[in-house]
Amino acid sequence: MSVNAMKLLLMLALICTPAWCQTLRMTNNGGGEIVLTKRWCTYDGKEYRPLLEAYSYHRTGKMSQGCWEQVDSMIRIHWFDQNGIDTRTYPADSWRYVE
Repeated sequence: MSVNAMKLLLMLALICTPAWCQTLRMTNNGGGEIVLTKRWCTYDGKEYRPLLEAYSYHRTGKMSQGCWEQVDSMIRIHWFDQNGIDTRTYPADSWRYVE
């Protein structure tokens, strides 16, 4: 994992409190962003600890929900969709920190 990716993930882990959380964000192909939060992931009334909440939005306003985790130098997101779960990985150093 790159030094920048490690710094971003460490920053997110250290400065998030239950009342508010900073996020990691990455631009997506739909003209929106994928957002990683430090909140526990819940979907359809079920909690998926230790996974954390992820969501994305498209420039049209369409949103997707998922759960994320760090695996080696990648961010793995399990996206919930009408056909089940679609798991994707993204390079950890592609994310930017946002308060």
